[in-house]
Amino acid sequence: MEGKPIILKDRLNVAGYAWPPALLSFAWAEEKEGELPVWLADGEGEAVPFQWRRTDSGMQVCLVSDLPTGAGRRFEWHSGEPPASGTKYGRVAVVRESGYAKAHNGRLNVRFAEGRLADGRLFALCLAGFEAEGVARIDGGGRKLLAAEGKVTAEGPVFAECEFVCRFEGEAEYRATVTAAAGLEYIELRERMTGFASGEGAMLRIEWGSFAPGRRYAKPRGTEPIDRYLDGSGMLPFRLKPYDNAVCWQQAKAAAFRDERIAAAVFVKDSGFWNDGGYALWGSPESLAVRFRWSRRSRTLSWEYPLAAGTRSTAVALYPAERELGAPDGSYADGLWLWHEFLSLNKVKDWILDWEERQQDYPRLFREERLPPRMHNWFGYSTVKPAPEDMEAVVGRLSFCLHRPGEMSPVAAREFYTWTAAFDLAAPAMAPDQFRRLKAAFAFMAYAHNEECFMPVLNMLAGHPNFLVDVRSVPALASALFPGHPEARRWKEDFERAMARNAKYHVRPDVASWGARGGRHTENLACYTLYNLRAMLSPVTAIRRVYGEHPVAYPNYLKWLSWLVNALTAPVEGRRHVPPQGAHAGGHVDDYAAPLELRVAAFGLRAIEPLLAEHLMRISPADARGYAERQPDTDIWRAAYDAPFDSNTGTRPPLHSAKYTGYGFVLRAAVDGTAEASVHLQQIDEGPNYRWGRSGQGGCGVITYYADGKRLSFNRKEDVGDDNMGDVQACCNFGVLYGHEFRSVGRRELTEPLLDLGFAQFACVLAGSYASPAYHSRSVLMSGSDYIIVYDQVGDMRVRGRFAWFVHEREPFPTICQLKPGVPGYDVAPGIPAELGPGAYRSVNDGSKGKYYDGSGHFLTLVSPHRKGDYGYLLGVEATSYGAVVTLNDRRDYVFRDEAAVVFEEGAISFAGHAGIIRLYSAEKAEAALFIGSRIGAAGVLLEVAHSGPVEKLAAELPSAGFSFVRNGAELSGGYAGCGGVAVKLTLPEPLCGGAYRLYVDGVPLELPDMGGRCISFRLPEGRGRWEWTDRLPVPASVQITGYRAASGWAEIIWEPSAWAESYEIAVSNNGGTSWSNAESVVPDIGRSLCWRLAGANGTKRHVRVRAVNRDRKGLWSEDYPVYLTGEPPERADGLRVARTEGGFRLTWGWQLGATGYRLYRREQGEDSFALIYEGEQPAYDDEAAAAGRGYEYCVAACNGNGEGAASPPRDTASGGLADWDPRPDEPFRRYTRSHEYGYNGFDHWANDNKPVLLPYPEE
Repeated sequence: MEGKPIILKDRLNVAGYAWPPALLSFAWAEEKEGELPVWLADGEGEAVPFQWRRTDSGMQVCLVSDLPTGAGRRFEWHSGEPPASGTKYGRVAVVRESGYAKAHNGRLNVRFAEGRLADGRLFALCLAGFEAEGVARIDGGGRKLLAAEGKVTAEGPVFAECEFVCRFEGEAEYRATVTAAAGLEYIELRERMTGFASGEGAMLRIEWGSFAPGRRYAKPRGTEPIDRYLDGSGMLPFRLKPYDNAVCWQQAKAAAFRDERIAAAVFVKDSGFWNDGGYALWGSPESLAVRFRWSRRSRTLSWEYPLAAGTRSTAVALYPAERELGAPDGSYADGLWLWHEFLSLNKVKDWILDWEERQQDYPRLFREERLPPRMHNWFGYSTVKPAPEDMEAVVGRLSFCLHRPGEMSPVAAREFYTWTAAFDLAAPAMAPDQFRRLKAAFAFMAYAHNEECFMPVLNMLAGHPNFLVDVRSVPALASALFPGHPEARRWKEDFERAMARNAKYHVRPDVASWGARGGRHTENLACYTLYNLRAMLSPVTAIRRVYGEHPVAYPNYLKWLSWLVNALTAPVEGRRHVPPQGAHAGGHVDDYAAPLELRVAAFGLRAIEPLLAEHLMRISPADARGYAERQPDTDIWRAAYDAPFDSNTGTRPPLHSAKYTGYGFVLRAAVDGTAEASVHLQQIDEGPNYRWGRSGQGGCGVITYYADGKRLSFNRKEDVGDDNMGDVQACCNFGVLYGHEFRSVGRRELTEPLLDLGFAQFACVLAGSYASPAYHSRSVLMSGSDYIIVYDQVGDMRVRGRFAWFVHEREPFPTICQLKPGVPGYDVAPGIPAELGPGAYRSVNDGSKGKYYDGSGHFLTLVSPHRKGDYGYLLGVEATSYGAVVTLNDRRDYVFRDEAAVVFEEGAISFAGHAGIIRLYSAEKAEAALFIGSRIGAAGVLLEVAHSGPVEKLAAELPSAGFSFVRNGAELSGGYAGCGGVAVKLTLPEPLCGGAYRLYVDGVPLELPDMGGRCISFRLPEGRGRWEWTDRLPVPASVQITGYRAASGWAEIIWEPSAWAESYEIAVSNNGGTSWSNAESVVPDIGRSLCWRLAGANGTKRHVRVRAVNRDRKGLWSEDYPVYLTGEPPERADGLRVARTEGGFRLTWGWQLGATGYRLYRREQGEDSFALIYEGEQPAYDDEAAAAGRGYEYCVAACNGNGEGAASPPRDTASGGLADWDPRPDEPFRRYTRSHEYGYNGFDHWANDNKPVLLPYPEE
């Protein structure tokens, strides 16, 4: 019988792509499995050697073939007698001799040990005609070898294969399969190991005899003498493993060694097979990395394959030395890796480069009418729409990735954002053959960038995070550009899986016990996290447009975007800024305003997390500049986005002071007012971190201060970035002198609480081991929006410190009053990196200017946007023994801050403790905040914290807590933060002691013990809240709007009841919250939900806010809530996710403004119609009725008063699919501390190798 012909065809047809001979395998799909063809003929009728192989998935036929550029190969099956074998095709010959099976493949001689192995020797390898030989032996380290056996499992004309099984004590086992294929220069070694622990010393060692190479090669290092940079044991300074960052000089995917006659090389083969089971982050695990050792004494080379649980695959090659010398780029070994691993013909032969795609459907993604007048792309600027000749130029000569595949990199992959635009816009004008050829090139690149050997995702997560986005965006873009491609959906799902894992492992979590929010990304805020978002949004936008679903809207993605909103500064000229934290601050341009990408992200979330979308739209208006957009309004991708062309102004975000895990504190005052102020007190913790800056261990201790519409602090792009700058050299920081350098607080966990008491706030970061014990802590006390008090506590009076403050060179300094030790400041320039001379740096002192304050002991410093002596505001600052007195035009502030306990009594002012502030307006009006201490009093009120022991032990004994009171005549109230059940005693003035007064804590009346006189005592709950002492009804709590129900011409607003509310006032804005009109007062009906109907024209947007009112008081307005009046059903549901659970599946999806409920549908795989399984208001459902072992599909739709909206695209439960996206579902955030910022001067590679994975954050 005759089978189907085997056809190889180079449909790429690009110069330089010529595949050398490789072992190929083809699935045998004939129905009659036992009826196999007799012989195989090539296009010239000559018999081609082939060999059968049975695998778990079925029968395969194997042969060796090449594929020249633009050529094809056709092999046909024939029955009957084959012609006599010629010399055109090589064959493998196996002979047995003295207990060995000797295989010769025409180039290499391989000697397999067969039967029981007594000495641990497995195989030996040599190049035919040369004496050099590599001998592989197994060594159990401390484990005794119990049994070892070798067995040839396949021998034929195409390949010979031998399997080795070695068993050691402790139930450890090593299995290896060695394959030698006809005519190839290498053998393949596949290993499986169980029962071995990493680092125990067991290994497979290949020892080279009669071979003394003088030179070695690894791509990151180039060619070097064999004995350069060895460690004390002779270990070479690099290892072999599948993946690490491209600039890491300690790893390679291929390595070569040569003497005058011969070269031996090893390269990674089948990267996806490497797996230690630990799901490594950033780089392949060290436990499986191959090491190399050179003995100077005996002049011998050995390769060491450590035995650790997992799987590994390599290829060992031998070839004449002249091939190494004649390699065009680097090494012949790099070419082996490129053509036998990365672009192996055995893979590429299955890549589909010719498929049907309707040319008339283009442009799919870009809108011609939205193209900028001047367009920027990867290759330059243009003023005309891309044409076919532009795409021809890209594919024919401009593309780096296509024409230098061995040099492909994540940065180079950014050219495909331009490929996408150019192809999409030029496709309608292409000739049919041109269209076919150019889309084939794109598809080829999509396959290549989706390869696990480029940036792996399945068994480990490649880094850097933004690099992974760049690389995996290429197949994602192809999936949207070519939805008809057979692999399009897989490319889309692979992108989603990669992004979901990126978010899991690179977005820090909430830590409730620290009061810290999650969301901070591994990569620095001022550049790489924004670039990560920018890169991701192109494929996200493309996929949403073609497939109708958001591929990356997982919970951590939303948490990340929320952090990006809340990390922005107070506005300057109406725009909030990204603080200049970390490398490349501001991108390629000096523009720190919130970029357009935040708005683009918003437009993808309107049917998933609409309030976050509204907030993103507000802080990033339609005319925002794109991140690193060198010239405004030039990015060609603007024509693919809706965001720049929609005038929706979003909704004001409710910005508050906050603390973020691994990031620091953001203090805010007077938000949305003209005097708004923000202070960032930065401190990152250990791992993972990327490019947060070399100064201050990642900017730790740096203060970023914006207030009164001004930028009061500044550092240049690399001052707290990639440049080797001192901790206090060119930024707003403090350092203690250690030897020759000033050190900031350094990294540490943010265990100290944020104490936000409204009119005053307090945040403290503790020094890590980097600066302790000389440096203890840095704290900021913020008084309204008027000023901050910075306290730097050191270890002793003789500790030398430096307080530094820098501003932009064209901007004035804020008011800086150095109170303790009271030293004068002096002007300084930012200077240059430590390792460079003045002539080597292009911008020695431009961009910023600074002041240094040098002294000893603790430092207390006031910084303010207001001018000292101004009649309108800041009138005077006086240093005192306890801190400072600040005189303003309407009050006098007493600032208490000292490490030593302060006990102060002066008139009506009383204080005992270490940190606090009293803002005194008059004899009966004052605001007082106690942050560390036991007593504070003013305006006739004394607040005392119950405490046993002398005041000197206050800081050690009292829990971190904040307490405040505000007296204004007969009104008395206050706040608390993080007090954890601490008892408080209030001594009241006579006017506030009437019998009608009662105490309310968070709206709940408390029964107080009778203490007699003018004292009351009570215990406050943990957390943050408010108390009130009043003879009237308490102020109602702030209202929480929970949503609205939309129907044609009206929307029913719904909110939660507020304690002590007797009615509710409703205000409506028609202009985005700029102005408001009171619409109605609502008196709640008992037993009915709180709601109010807003009428209006369909297609309009309103904002609503509600506040609670009683006969005595009015509460605060609720947060602004957007309302869209519509006569249409909801938009298509989005964000559907399926997660496997023990009882079935957990379904979650996005919620929508105005929705009255959601309908979830299910069908079994293969069925035509969906059945309704859930209808309700919550966007989540546990399907416990799904039968085990069956496959299902789900979709969801949102409903409102106008009907049911379009259903989401279906999601399935296929094993190994997106329902199983999480490689380790039970693993919390991994605190991986190794750095991958290789390449900078001073990087401590040796210490970095040993950095651990820390214990999880508390409660994870």
